[in-house]
Amino acid sequence: MGKKLSKSAKKQLINILVLVALVAITLTVLFLSYRELNFGTILDFLRSSNGWLIGAAFACMVAEIIFEGLSIHVIARRLGHKSKLRASLAYSTSDIYYSAITPSASGGQPASMFYMVRDGMSAGTAGFTLIFNLVAYTGAIIAIGIFALAVRPQMILGLGNGLTGTLIIVGFVVQFVLLGLLIMCMLWSSAVLKAGNGVISLLTKIKIVRKPDKWRGKVAGAVEKYRACRGIIKTHPALFLWALLLNIGQR
Repeated sequence: MGKKLSKSAKKQLINILVLVALVAITLTVLFLSYRELNFGTILDFLRSSNGWLIGAAFACMVAEIIFEGLSIHVIARRLGHKSKLRASLAYSTSDIYYSAITPSASGGQPASMFYMVRDGMSAGTAGFTLIFNLVAYTGAIIAIGIFALAVRPQMILGLGNGLTGTLIIVGFVVQFVLLGLLIMCMLWSSAVLKAGNGVISLLTKIKIVRKPDKWRGKVAGAVEKYRACRGIIKTHPALFLWALLLNIGQR
């Protein structure tokens, strides 16, 4: 009789089977949703494309995974978790994959956190690592936008008319508001919490929010996560710069 599989081997086998099933489901949905999409058209497209550009696109895809993995790796190690680089790359891959197959890319970070905790990282460290990386990601988006506007203003200003220009302006405003809110949570957490509770009370009075205590708990938890970033930045001032540069590289 053959040897029984070890517990870790069984877990690996289950993970592989789940991944294969997810890929199969994804491809099935794609091919059923888009009748004109099939392997023949994909092969025809690849044959008519520039091979060097396809190779460069593939290299950029791999680089995106590597840069995000490096950012997660650097942050987690500074927080005291001795994670391996290979594991950090796996977290990055899961983030990108689950973001691609879930509505509004909402499943990426929860999937990464699940694998982090499964590998022995505390839930607090895993959550804070992803939050800190998100702050750096937001900063990277704004930095790249400002750089693009400074270097090639005609490219951005040329899109200023119509719906495209409106969406660009809205995108910049939303990103600046998000970054401003994150900074406020770090520096003035009490004021943000008070304002958040005030909004919840108002929404409760006009019957939009029905469980105010639940939402107050969510707001308090979110504010606390970002407030803790301030202490980490004070302790490791170069950490945010490294995370920012790696996120710029990823973008």
